[in-house]
Formats: sequence, C-alpha cells, structure tokens
Amino acid sequence: MKTRVLYLSLFFLSLLHSGCSKEKEEHTCNISHVTDAYDYPLKPGMPGWSLLNSSHEMDSVLQIPDNVLNNISTEGLIETALNYPRFGDLYFLDDYQQAFEILTEHFNGFQELLKRDDAAEKLLNRYVLMYPGCNENNWPSINGPGSSTSFSFAFIEIIIAQYEILSQLDKMKIKTLLKEALIKYEEKNQYKYSVFSKKHTILIAGRIMYLADYTPFIEEYNKNICVKDLLDKVILNSNFETLEIINNYAKKFLN
Repeated sequence: MKTRVLYLSLFFLSLLHSGCSKEKEEHTCNISHVTDAYDYPLKPGMPGWSLLNSSHEMDSVLQIPDNVLNNISTEGLIETALNYPRFGDLYFLDDYQQAFEILTEHFNGFQELLKRDDAAEKLLNRYVLMYPGCNENNWPSINGPGSSTSFSFAFIEIIIAQYEILSQLDKMKIKTLLKEALIKYEEKNQYKYSVFSKKHTILIAGRIMYLADYTPFIEEYNKNICVKDLLDKVILNSNFETLEIINNYAKKFLN
C-alpha cells in the first residue's frame, strides 16, 4: 500500500484548481487509546446482557454514571460515545437523523457530548487522524465483533454532521473540516468503500454548505428532493449521483 505521504502528495497535485489541497502528514492505523474512556460494565456478548428483558433495561445499564460524566475529558467522552454498544441501532430506521436523535434521547453520553463547547474541535482533531486506506480499523475503540472501518467512519461522521457540532467551528476550522471530508471521500472512492460509508462523508459537506447559506447549494437543496433527503434524513435510496452533486458544489464552495 502506498504510504500516506505519497498518496496525499499525488492527491494535492490533482486538486490544485479545486481548493481541496492538504498539507503532507504522516498517518498511522495504530492510534493511541484515550486513557479515560468509560468502559461499559455490561455489553452485548456478556452473559448478563442476555438477561436484560427490554430496551429500557439496556438503556439503564449503559448510562454513564454522573461522577464519570462530570469529570471525563472530551476526548474520553468521544471514545465512550463511539463505543456505545447500541450505536448500531442507528440503522434500524431508514431516517438515520431521526434514529440518531432517538439514540441521543436514550443515552446521556450523546447528550453530554453535544453540549461540550470543545466537542467540535476534539472531533475534528480525531477525524483528521483517521485514514480510509487502513486495512484494519484505524481507531481502537471500534474493534469489536462485526465492526469495520466503514462503521468507524460512519459513527464519527454522523456525530460531526450534527448542526450542534458544526455550529461550534469558526470559519477556518469549518474549511479544514470540509477539506478533510472531501479528501476522505476521494480516498473512500480509491479504496472501494460502500455508498453507505461515503454518504456519511458527503453529509458533512452538504450540511456545512447549508449552515453557511451557500446560495447555489441552497437552490439545489430546495429543488432536488434527493439532496434534501440526504441532508435532512441521511437517506440516499438509489440516487447515487446525489453524492457527486454535493461533492461538486462543495469543491466550488471552497473556491
């Protein structure tokens, strides 16, 4: 596999006129674990989990204790949220945005993260370190049975794409995030990621433009139900061209 430095050098050259360049940097698939992430005492696969009789009971045992929630670092809270054993329930509904909001209602870790005033910056820092070219999961928090690199990205990207998070970033950091999302989208294309994974990346780009009230994109959003469904509900259906439509607007927006 080509090194991160070589790939980003080539990618920089290909984007000289699109405004999507990125400085050279080393990336690794083996990133250090955050030391104060909360370890859920009961998880799927443990003997006691099968004894839980309802969704309410599952929610109860997965709440982060107040003494932990009040003292955990934002980095630790991010890892704890990404490790949330019921995060996969996000995909039980077609409307992923609604599903995320339901998960947030039921889990105090998401509630706390969305309130942290440094959440966006810490999420961005973590997102920059992730690399779609890793053959294995590139963050130790999402390494359980049935996990995949696609889910590693999908989970963090849907959190970053929340308007509560995006609105925390100043113009410079929003530009950094948008560049990062577009680079990861191209890398996901290179490494044959599924449409499922790529739509979460493009969701970030679309919501940044919507939040910025970028007129050409707002006009597209108002007339194109496929673009609207992706931004509002994270629904793509079979309209795969929607990803490229938003990607192209995002490149123009950067210029």
